Amino acid sequence: MDFTGIIAEYDPFHNGHAAQLAAVRAAGAQCIAVCMSSGVVQRGGVPILPESVRVRAALESGEIEQTRYDSYVRLYELAKEIKEWELNP
Repeated sequence: MDFTGIIAEYDPFHNGHAAQLAAVRAAGAQCIAVCMSSGVVQRGGVPILPESVRVRAALESGEIEQTRYDSYVRLYELAKEIKEWELNP
């Protein structure tokens, strides 16, 4: 497996998240992309911790080498375009 994508909140980042990242890396993932929620979590509330703190915690796990915030923004824009296309084909 060369690439793995994870959708997460990391609110807060904990040992279970670190174990998941380590397991994915051990399974052979050479690239791990994490798409993390920013202003709203899955249950509709606001995150306990700011996005910058959650990103830093994930990076400090040692399993993620870098983040590209611009990529997150582009994914968000792409998702909006897809949603618009679904509503107005």
